[in-house]
Amino acid sequence: MAVQYGLGVILTVIVLGLQMYFSGLPVTMPFIARFFDVPSLFIVLVFPLIFQCILHGWKDFTSAFSALFKKMIDTKELLKAKAFFENYTKAVFSMAFIAFIFSGIAIITVLENREGLGPNMMIALLVLFYACLINMVIIIPYKTIINKKILEK
Repeated sequence: MAVQYGLGVILTVIVLGLQMYFSGLPVTMPFIARFFDVPSLFIVLVFPLIFQCILHGWKDFTSAFSALFKKMIDTKELLKAKAFFENYTKAVFSMAFIAFIFSGIAIITVLENREGLGPNMMIALLVLFYACLINMVIIIPYKTIINKKILEK
């Protein structure tokens, strides 16, 4: 399972690189560095995890992530993990859309500053990009592995 997960992450990175290359974007380090915004990543990655921990409790939170690595696990624990990751998907995208809308409102309120429009819009869109990336790299593989384990029971 770890090999399949690793291959999925590598494939995602390759596809993103190819998209940048074929779209005519410069694939240089200063350009790629624009895709990293720590506050946006924090909003989309950490806040939904805290939200999930509050909703599901610490025990179910940790067992959802460890369910993938346990050889012997009962169906009830797998169903809890499945529910966790289904809710985590919703929490990630909900937080991303809230942050995007909030950023859009902030951008609209200062439209007289045209120079800041592009960079500010890029930061607003990064939140949605991170949500999609987290979904592709973390949530979908975890949900797939959990669903396979449930079907094998």
